[in-house]
Amino acid sequence: MAKTNGEDEAVLLLPQLPNDIIRRILPLIPTKSAFRISLFSNQFEGAWCSGPEIDLDEGNPDGGINFTNVLKRYLKFRTEGKDLRPDQSLFKFRVRMAMDDPIREDILEKLLICFAKERSIKVLDLSCLTIPARLSSLQTLINIKSLTSLSLESVRIKGDAAPYVRLASSSDLLLPFLKSMSLKSMQLPHSNFSDMLVTRCPSIENLSVISCCFDLEYQQNKFSIPHSATLKCLELRDCNFRYISVDSCWNLETFTSVSESPVVEELSLGECDKLEKIEILEKHLESIDISFLDNKTLSLKIKVDTPNLTSFTLDSEDMRHKCIDGQGSFTHFFEYYYILEEYKSRRIDPSSLFR
Repeated sequence: MAKTNGEDEAVLLLPQLPNDIIRRILPLIPTKSAFRISLFSNQFEGAWCSGPEIDLDEGNPDGGINFTNVLKRYLKFRTEGKDLRPDQSLFKFRVRMAMDDPIREDILEKLLICFAKERSIKVLDLSCLTIPARLSSLQTLINIKSLTSLSLESVRIKGDAAPYVRLASSSDLLLPFLKSMSLKSMQLPHSNFSDMLVTRCPSIENLSVISCCFDLEYQQNKFSIPHSATLKCLELRDCNFRYISVDSCWNLETFTSVSESPVVEELSLGECDKLEKIEILEKHLESIDISFLDNKTLSLKIKVDTPNLTSFTLDSEDMRHKCIDGQGSFTHFFEYYYILEEYKSRRIDPSSLFR
């Protein structure tokens, strides 16, 4: 092989290093580059697999690498490495690839089962291109109890509604240490799914749901979070949910709902008494209902752009007294108690804000 670049020279130098040094160097190199290097010698084969962070991004096919073979070799390492050393524990696994081969789905599922057994992985990021990846069941994911961060894009879970109903009614915790979750371009089975993922994850703080919808068989089309003591940030963007309901999220600080979907009709926030920022940019939203039990926030920032809004109800005993004690106008209310960033609805009657 001609020595035409630095990579070739590095391959010739690496064999002169002790094995322990090689295994320390390769995990620091981007995964695909480390994989290329490992192809030149059996001495380096599998060394790229031993790092604490694995980032597999198929991208555009280049360099003649068969991405399915990369997955196979990594699966072999995790399944046949019977006595993995502590320094070979996996902390983060990210994969972004086209799901046009059933073999890849099978490999992915087997890897998730390995992660559940090892109980070391904290961050899992699955992004599937072209067509959604299909997991055999939700159980495959929730068995990975060590997760603190979960990101899924274009991942669909097989099976009917029964497993979700059963899990949602169970008192068992799902992912006890999960703090951050992102769902993108997913088809959710029904509202019990969102309910379950939040209420059964007792450490969840951040939830982002982007470009998601419900299964066509689920007619109610309601995204619901009935309660959470830990959720701090909730973001909904470009989702096709007809009804959005968030209640009793006592530590929620930021709520965002942005969409141009003609499906969205009603949005309600109830008993989220620590809210500091509300952003609602919904082109077709018709109704907003916000209620508090005991809001002590001195500065609540609100941004609303809802040109088709017909009903806006803001209900709180504490707020009501602050607003209408001699000054009952909508403008005075926000000058006195809120910082109103932006309010653009062209069809709302301010007097309808108070019951």
